[in-house]
Amino acid sequence: MWLAEDNDGVYPVYAFEVEPTTGVAQRDGPIGRTSRTGTLQAFVVAPGEDERSLFDGLIKLNKFRKFRERMRFRDYTELDALYNSAVKHEENSEAFGVEPR
Repeated sequence: MWLAEDNDGVYPVYAFEVEPTTGVAQRDGPIGRTSRTGTLQAFVVAPGEDERSLFDGLIKLNKFRKFRERMRFRDYTELDALYNSAVKHEENSEAFGVEPR
């Protein structure tokens, strides 16, 4: 979960379903589980292009039509780049003297 904060407190903004073993096409796999996250922007994260192709085919199915606009596939390298940029941002902020909230 990726969280944000406002005057009312902390709330979830994004959900990440990292799928290292069972694959995106399983019966109750990541698309099914992620579709139950309400109105969050959801990301299915899996190893690579084979899984991306499976995801693209599955998300086109009629039963997932209402989730298409808020569900995205990302591979491990994309998630790794996001994480590393967040770590670098935190390091740069600390070096600059910005206090974490």
